[in-house]
Amino acid sequence: MPDPSLVDLRSLLDRLPPGRLGPADLDAALAGPVDPTALAGAARFSTERYQRVSLYADERVELRLLCWGPGQSSALHGHGGSACAFRVVSGVAEEHLLDGALTALSPGAIGKVEQDTIHQVANRGQAPLLTLHAYAPPLPVDQPAAADGHQVVIVGGGLAGVSVAVHLLLAGGPRLRVTLVDPGHEIGRGVAYATPDPEHLLNVPSGKMAIHPDDPNAFVRFALAQGLTADPYTLLPRRVYGAYVQQALADAVCGAKGRLRLARGAAHTAQPSGEGWELRLSDGRSLYADDLVLATGHAATRVPAGLDALRGAPGLIEDPWAPGAIASVPADARVLVVGTGLSAMDVVGSLRRQGHRAPVTATSRRGQWPRPHLPDNHWTGVRIDLDLDAAPATADGLARWLEGEVKSAATRGIPWQAVLGAVRPHVVGLWASLSEAERARFLSRHRPRWEVYRHRAPAEAHEALRSWRAEGWLRSRAGTLLSSTPGPDGLQVISQVGAVVVDEVYDYVILCTGNEGEQRAHSPLWAQLIDEGLATPDPHGLGVESDHQHGLLDARGRSRRLWGIGGMLRPRFFETTAAPEITAQAYTIAHAVLERPPARLAQGLGAVDPAAADPAEVGEGRVQP
Repeated sequence: MPDPSLVDLRSLLDRLPPGRLGPADLDAALAGPVDPTALAGAARFSTERYQRVSLYADERVELRLLCWGPGQSSALHGHGGSACAFRVVSGVAEEHLLDGALTALSPGAIGKVEQDTIHQVANRGQAPLLTLHAYAPPLPVDQPAAADGHQVVIVGGGLAGVSVAVHLLLAGGPRLRVTLVDPGHEIGRGVAYATPDPEHLLNVPSGKMAIHPDDPNAFVRFALAQGLTADPYTLLPRRVYGAYVQQALADAVCGAKGRLRLARGAAHTAQPSGEGWELRLSDGRSLYADDLVLATGHAATRVPAGLDALRGAPGLIEDPWAPGAIASVPADARVLVVGTGLSAMDVVGSLRRQGHRAPVTATSRRGQWPRPHLPDNHWTGVRIDLDLDAAPATADGLARWLEGEVKSAATRGIPWQAVLGAVRPHVVGLWASLSEAERARFLSRHRPRWEVYRHRAPAEAHEALRSWRAEGWLRSRAGTLLSSTPGPDGLQVISQVGAVVVDEVYDYVILCTGNEGEQRAHSPLWAQLIDEGLATPDPHGLGVESDHQHGLLDARGRSRRLWGIGGMLRPRFFETTAAPEITAQAYTIAHAVLERPPARLAQGLGAVDPAAADPAEVGEGRVQP
């Protein structure tokens, strides 16, 4: 076996200044000359996991050589109270930060790790990788944790996927191995919480947005710590919530006994493999999962049939949340916004704030905008007692019952927002009471009206919308898109508005049409699962069938350790896209997964006595390389 003492590191150690060392000091020392040949001679590799070779250690600093075979990776980890920097000796290192940022480091490149940084290092190449690491003070762990264990793979790194990961890490034991697969978005933010616009607000009060069900004010405390004014009823900026979700994951990683890895890539297919699943990514990599959680979130925005001819046209913005998409629209451009929901309100608001001067037109089939929240976002008056026994199990009867409850409350000075708030906890039960035929009738006749009242906008945003319409800058209408044609003068769009056919030309058409629809259309993964009977679509196109623990049902009605979360569960819950539902589902899934460990690991996956555990598994509860 190579002798690490043969590596001469005196010149490197001499470059370290006296006193307490920080990342910049380690960075500067590593930047000087090193002997790659001597380091290669000290290397030690294993086919099971990457290896650490201790080259030097005293009370102040430690130098380690990390040896990575092809495909080997650390888990996400911080370094507790230790400063850290590392240099690539040979090969190419991939550094993945907790927020999803990915950097490739070639030989000679140095990664400087701040003391609060959580990162992951991997060898994605085919050649061996050597990295020289400096820690000050030394780390309290020796070799990395074993790679085997309860393998849970989560597809999707937005709120849903991160929430499942958080609950798994906090409740799981030291043999838990979680992999979070995402194609490259900011982890924890997804579409909704990646917006940089501070005026894009949550439409759920802050006191209902915590990831942890037993700590409902966690998000409020986070916002206060950021210097914001917040209470349980405040509608805070969505980007602040995204930062909270990332911090919750960081805290879970640092406090967990198990391990979390990030895998950048798009899930392509999933096939049963023994008692578990083999997930294949679009780049050809495969991941084994004892439990596979699909947290795929929002699909791409639908292009309405009348706009098919505009696909690929420069002025069609299919994803208004793509970086710079709205900012690229000139102030004098003729703009058509397709949709009049919450997303359309955000897009129109962004255009206005960036100084857009030309009138903007917004269109949808019914032309209805979301109704407003109460000014203080909650009802402080008398308690509302609903007569749920009088709610009929028919679509029309249910609509009449709700209208009656609203009218009755109004006679007592109670606003309709308060009535819908009282109905909200009972939506699942009311939906379950409807037959398939009545569900279909509710979706076709009553759902649009329910949604404009149920999914409300902040009162301030609603008032701004009213004023823009009053001044004529924003025009909204109900209509049907008939056809479209790209041309040298712009994008021609022909619509049916009442009895009139309207023919107009725009410079930009921005889609805010939502993304519901048949699940198989969302991605190759969903198409494969449904076409092969591994997941079952519901008859109304809402999503896929599931059991009470959110296990997805195959064509024979079986749950096979395949789990779903979020909008795909609409067939069972009807409403399941807001953060309170998502985080509750994540808690249920995580605990259902942990209660059913794989047969080969059924013993020993529970809580572990730290005194009896391998220190490489437990560390100090903070250091998790």
